[in-house]
Amino acid sequence: MGRPRKFDEAEALGAALDVFWTSGFEGASTTELAGRMGIGAQSLYNTFGDKRALFDRALAHYRALYVDALLAPLEAADAGLEGVRSYFDTVVEALASDPAARGCFLVKSTVDLGAVDPAMAALAREHFDRMEAAMTRALTRAKKDGMLRSTERPRALAKHLVVCAAGLSVLARSGADRKALRQAARVAVNAL
Repeated sequence: MGRPRKFDEAEALGAALDVFWTSGFEGASTTELAGRMGIGAQSLYNTFGDKRALFDRALAHYRALYVDALLAPLEAADAGLEGVRSYFDTVVEALASDPAARGCFLVKSTVDLGAVDPAMAALAREHFDRMEAAMTRALTRAKKDGMLRSTERPRALAKHLVVCAAGLSVLARSGADRKALRQAARVAVNAL
């Protein structure tokens, strides 16, 4: 019979997320991961599996902590143009508030692995499709309410805004400050 676990699994997963977010999948060693998680290598493997399984769990943890909360107001049944504005305001604040300027973990992981890892590419497509669907619904409502000036179809506008949101993450990683992020987001939304 094995020894009982003596660590908080959610806390360890949060530490692993920080390592992957900062170093990326390739840059994170299992030694660094176990050390930052405060567990031995054998506990890491016994609890989380290999490095890829741990990465997948960290990505799911990120989505539950950040992505679901971020998209919830945009996915609300009554979301319209204000929902889109609020989404971008929240994105800018989240990106600008990170002293490490890490950007969005999902965007970073997509850039790092999407071209060489079919599972990561599929997860990224699922995420961006979810964003696009939420924005399309909000923009369709805004159009019905007479709030949308653009003559483009809501779905085309939504695709554009998904690209803008990912671009904000890249700008944040490059060291753009709150003012620059806010300005870029404002132009994207005001074009509607």
